[in-house]
Amino acid sequence: MLRLTHVDLARGLAALAVMLVHYRWLFDPPLWNPAYADRLPLHGLLWPFYDYGGAAVQAFWVLSGVVFAVTYCRANVSFGLRDFAVRRFSRLYPLHFATLLLVAAIQALSFAVFGAPQVYGNNDAYHFVLQLFFASSWGFQVGDSFNGPIWSVSVEIIAYAMFAAYVLVAPRSIAAALAIACLGIVCWLLSDNVIVYCFGLFFLGVAASLGVTSVAGRLSKRSMLSLGLTLPSFGVAIAAAVVWAGQIDRLPTALTLVCLPVAIAGLVCLDHARPPVPASLGWIGAITYATYLTHMPILMVMKMVIAALGWQEWVSHPATLALFLGTVIAVSIPVYRRFEVPAQRWLRDRLLPAAPAAISAPRPPEEDDRLRIAVVRKDDDLRHA
Repeated sequence: MLRLTHVDLARGLAALAVMLVHYRWLFDPPLWNPAYADRLPLHGLLWPFYDYGGAAVQAFWVLSGVVFAVTYCRANVSFGLRDFAVRRFSRLYPLHFATLLLVAAIQALSFAVFGAPQVYGNNDAYHFVLQLFFASSWGFQVGDSFNGPIWSVSVEIIAYAMFAAYVLVAPRSIAAALAIACLGIVCWLLSDNVIVYCFGLFFLGVAASLGVTSVAGRLSKRSMLSLGLTLPSFGVAIAAAVVWAGQIDRLPTALTLVCLPVAIAGLVCLDHARPPVPASLGWIGAITYATYLTHMPILMVMKMVIAALGWQEWVSHPATLALFLGTVIAVSIPVYRRFEVPAQRWLRDRLLPAAPAAISAPRPPEEDDRLRIAVVRKDDDLRHA
């Protein structure tokens, strides 16, 4: 099974970008005006994350496609819908449900103390039901609610269903993956619908992974290493060309549709080349779902404490940013080890038959009691942010 160490590091970087973008919510009012961006801690160093970190969500979708292709599109893998559905449910739902209840409690406390919600409104029974069924961003919502970042997971579930159909009908077909990706992107350009945007980027990741795998068997590891270093540089060059041409308003589109898939394909090349990057760093990717879903309730609590104590001037201090990021990481590791992994094991033991799973693979990393995640196997996907 291919080690996706570089992909894991990219997942961690994307999670960091999401947290930095959301750090703006700590300000009162939230600091979205670019004219006051210098108030953000370490803005001179971290401005790419602050200003363009929103693309991290799209990066998660592309990375998800890569991981799913590596996991399920192998020649020796049999695919079962029940096994696939149970593993997706047990991977995503327990932490989503737990953080949904946590944020509901935080919002109730916020109403009691401050008379207003924190960050997201629409925290009513209707949106709670949408959240329960992972349908918070399927077009039925009035706006963001409860643990808002889960919206990207909500739309990605549609991509999972399409991926299951793809594996059953045209497994390992690069042309089919590209066709689905192009369909999604064209529909997004015409409608601005985030669901089709998601499955378009997801299948770009599938196609990129399959494309790299197809050439990996014909190239030496040195050639794969060179290709892996060249592709991200090519993506950066495209972004620089867009800026140089004065088309800065088109930079986000160029980043998500061209630069991200190209750069991520380069990371997969590096994983095929297996350069000397410690495999133990895979834990960074393993905890990204926990960081993605716990960072917002932590931010809400910090926002309430800052407001209650009148410490608003400290929000611009690097120490407060370090406290926020450090707390999220410190919480995410035990949440992953002590909650996510046991919950997944408990659900799978009860929902899957005792016979061998549909995919023959070593013990999944989420079920490893140690936090040394080196191999992305069938149960390790993106959470995505």
